[in-house]
Amino acid sequence: MAKLSFHQKVFLAILLTSVLLLILVMLPIIWSSGSQYRQHLQVQTVAQGRMLASMSTASVMFEQPEVATAMLAALKEQPDVIGAQLYRLNDDSSSLSLFAFYGHTPPATLLQPPISGAQFTAQQLQYSTEVQLDDNIIGYLQLQLSMQGLTTRVRQLQWTFAGALLIAILLAGWLALIASRSALKPLQELKLVTSSIANTKDYSRRAQLLQDKDLHDVIQSFNSMLDVIEQKNRIQQLKEQEVLELNKTLEEKVNQRTSELQHSITELDQAISHLKTTQSKLVEQEKMASLGSLVAGVAHEINTPIGVAVTAVTHLSYLTDQLCSSLEEGHLSKAVFVRITHELIEAAAVIHKNLERAAEQIRSFKLIAIDQSSEEARHFNLLDYMQNVVLSLSPKLKKTQHKIKLEIAADIELFSFPGIFSQIFTNLIMNSLIHGFVEKIDGEICIQAAIQDGYLHLNYYDNGRGIAKEIKPRIWDPFVTSNRGGGGSGLGTYILYNLITQGLNGRIDLIDDVQTGVHFAMLLPLVTEPAIQHPS
Repeated sequence: MAKLSFHQKVFLAILLTSVLLLILVMLPIIWSSGSQYRQHLQVQTVAQGRMLASMSTASVMFEQPEVATAMLAALKEQPDVIGAQLYRLNDDSSSLSLFAFYGHTPPATLLQPPISGAQFTAQQLQYSTEVQLDDNIIGYLQLQLSMQGLTTRVRQLQWTFAGALLIAILLAGWLALIASRSALKPLQELKLVTSSIANTKDYSRRAQLLQDKDLHDVIQSFNSMLDVIEQKNRIQQLKEQEVLELNKTLEEKVNQRTSELQHSITELDQAISHLKTTQSKLVEQEKMASLGSLVAGVAHEINTPIGVAVTAVTHLSYLTDQLCSSLEEGHLSKAVFVRITHELIEAAAVIHKNLERAAEQIRSFKLIAIDQSSEEARHFNLLDYMQNVVLSLSPKLKKTQHKIKLEIAADIELFSFPGIFSQIFTNLIMNSLIHGFVEKIDGEICIQAAIQDGYLHLNYYDNGRGIAKEIKPRIWDPFVTSNRGGGGSGLGTYILYNLITQGLNGRIDLIDDVQTGVHFAMLLPLVTEPAIQHPS
């Protein structure tokens, strides 16, 4: 309907109204005729059935089925009757036996009496009534009447309605066409005037007034609107002329402002470049400070086993000298030899154990230090590497009761930048030790890792005091710290964010799903081929 023209809408409105009125008139007539015919057929059937039941009493009583059959055969004079059955009640008063019938052959026995009264179905009317003798039921009479007459009558009414509807549609269409044309003719003329004005922009043209009062008022209002438009058009032309004159002077001002803006942009670019350089230096200083702290801690940790080994070597040298002196002087007995040999073995074991401990510390430190200062990708086992990272932080952990738990599968092999992983988890663990466990002596850190759908899922938990609410929205911004007075630079989480998003092309989120402590969730894409390049 929205795409139809106004002329088509008027035509359809008149046509549909006429058709709808005819339908509203004819449908009740058809329904009423059918209902009256059904009612008439029912009354006639009830009267006929009762009369036949009364006439059948004697034949049933005296067991004369041929008389009853002849009486029912008379029903063939009535074309609507398609069947009739006369049943006699048996001695047990519960079942019925066929006594006489007309039409199709019915069941010979009925186990229970039929329901008395008239019942309509789609094809026929069935009527059942009792056959009585002195108020005693001795049988039942059933009649079946065809509904063909009703169907024929309704079909005739439908054809009559269809013909009347077709005539009404044609007549209503003709009247609607005449009415719409006569009603829309002035509007067509008004449309020509508006089209001409739209094409020529000549707002001085006016529509011709008509005799019809309603249309006269509409056209007069239209002409008044054109007067207003013409006046405003003149004012607009004057203003456009003024704007053209102003544009000449405005262009010079714009050029001047543009030059000033370009100069400001140049200064801003220089300031941003200087800021990025300063920021890179600060980040590098933070990384080197972390590496320096690692070196100091590992050096202190290595000093203990090396010192023990030196002491054992001194004792070992003393025992060797003693053994040689006893041998040269000829005082070497079996007991002295066994004692010195036993002490030599113990000293060698102490030296071997402490040197192994120092070698493990040095190997771990070397691996972590090289990875932190290198920007090369390589294959590594995540669990083994994380154990080395934790081992390198043992100087920070040995004086506390804090625990680090690694829930990482042993078969996770990665081709990535291990130095970035070391920096990430060193920053996280140190943040927990410095900020999270300030007032806690038995803190716990849990690091989880799993591979799913082509990504490495990492979760970092601690049960410390968490992050202040006012800092959470700015946690990834540079120079944001809750330990400014304690020497915090505010670059820890900023470096962490850049390492993950730019260094590993992943993402990190602070998840607020723990009651105490923090939960950092990291999602890193897996690299299956060694074609990775370190991001610039």
